[in-house]
Amino acid sequence: MVPASRTSPRTGCGCGTWTGWSRAPSPTSRTPGRSRGHPTHASSSTPTTGSCGRYPPTADGGRPTAICEIPATGSIIGGAWGASGTIAFSVWRDNLYEVAASGGEPKPLVEIDPATQIDFHFPSWLPDGELMYVTHWKGESGGTGEGKPGLTIFDGKRQTGIPGPFGDSDDSPVYSPAGDLMYLSRGATPGVWTVPFDLKGRRATGTPALVGPDAVTLSASSDGSLLYAEGSNLNVPRQMVWLDRTGKVIETVGSRHVGLNRPSLSPDGRRVAFSAADNGNHDVWVLDLITGTETRLTFSPLDEFDPEWLGSSSRLAYVERSEMEGRVLSINADGTGGGSGSWPPWTAWDGHREM
Repeated sequence: MVPASRTSPRTGCGCGTWTGWSRAPSPTSRTPGRSRGHPTHASSSTPTTGSCGRYPPTADGGRPTAICEIPATGSIIGGAWGASGTIAFSVWRDNLYEVAASGGEPKPLVEIDPATQIDFHFPSWLPDGELMYVTHWKGESGGTGEGKPGLTIFDGKRQTGIPGPFGDSDDSPVYSPAGDLMYLSRGATPGVWTVPFDLKGRRATGTPALVGPDAVTLSASSDGSLLYAEGSNLNVPRQMVWLDRTGKVIETVGSRHVGLNRPSLSPDGRRVAFSAADNGNHDVWVLDLITGTETRLTFSPLDEFDPEWLGSSSRLAYVERSEMEGRVLSINADGTGGGSGSWPPWTAWDGHREM
């Protein structure tokens, strides 16, 4: 023994100098035949690939410099710059690594057990030089495994799991020198939560309290200051709307759905495809803008999302994702025929071009 989807730090490590994550812009919907705007939707964060880098250690900025090549899959899902001059970073579907802040060859710090673990998320250094992170276990969509604590502390030799409500693969836990553990919750009451934590005893010692409502990122400084960004919560009902060019809401579009995301307008402007998670996992839906009828297209226990129109307004491509891999399928927009075709992940073909 010894980081499916993200997440965060959506902004990198707590020191503010890590460049491991970038914010990807939302794709722009085309609206043939309409002049009143676009359905709004949220952007998404994606792991950066290639080289890991740092900024010069001054607040006035400068050009980033390369530190090392990212091993294995080449995608970082979290990093932390330690006071000793060592950077720890986690690689998607691979190990935790360490590298000198001055640059060099990264070395495995904590290796995954391929039989039980997927990867590690959100490493952060503790005051005593130990490393805290979330272990992404196989077998559970939240990454916690069956009865296995996700939050983990590594003392250089041994990993210790910490039971509690703060070890999901999206929780971004950090320890404050004031003696509190801070983490993100994306449940019914989303935001930054804090709980008194006995670092030496490896356990929470109090009742969690909400300190940053609706937060989606989390960073804490060595003096206990908290920095976070507010954002939308995919686990609550969401509504599409039409906007004019000034940003004013003109009217609502369709019904509210839990986890509604990535609406895609058909080329003829008559239908909108989107994904939603009303039944606990994401499925692809189509809304007829003329009749108001909503049709669910996918019904498998896997997550299906990111619908895109295939050159016409009669057929869609979408991503089907399992725990370890994904593929692109296509389906008739009226729900007939079932999903068919299989391309390499994130690739689809409409007869004329690859997208």
